[in-house]
Amino acid sequence: MASKSTNSNKGSVNLYDPFVNYRYRVEIDGIEVMGFSSVSELSNETKTFSYKEGGLNNYEHKLPNGTSYSNITLEHGLSLDNTLYDWREKVISGNMEEALKNGSIKVYSQNNLTTTWYFYGAWPSKMSISGLDASAGGSGSILLESVELVIERFERYSSSE
Repeated sequence: MASKSTNSNKGSVNLYDPFVNYRYRVEIDGIEVMGFSSVSELSNETKTFSYKEGGLNNYEHKLPNGTSYSNITLEHGLSLDNTLYDWREKVISGNMEEALKNGSIKVYSQNNLTTTWYFYGAWPSKMSISGLDASAGGSGSILLESVELVIERFERYSSSE
């Protein structure tokens, strides 16, 4: 297969090379919230139902029956920024109208934007802070905060589109 490249003033990207998984940015409602050390996998699945056609019982038809999207878990070192906590509090207080947000995960390769996943109707269903451990004193362990987002759906766009 021939190598297809896109050129920009910052370098070239081979469209057939896999992307590295450590160069990304997360935005929520158009604002880059903070640096996340990890983002869980994105997945979707279409359920099926079986239908046997009358008279032809040699096989069954499998038809689509709705698509569901996985939750997204974001994790980062705990800081003084209360953005995620305040967002979670809106859900806890029942203010879902303000809690629903759209966002994106932007993936970069060689400083060029390669792919963006847009997610819609997100709200934080769970927030966790890693356990405290006095025996780790001086080890450089970082206190982690994670938030799990329920989403309605996501879409992928490549920078070449």
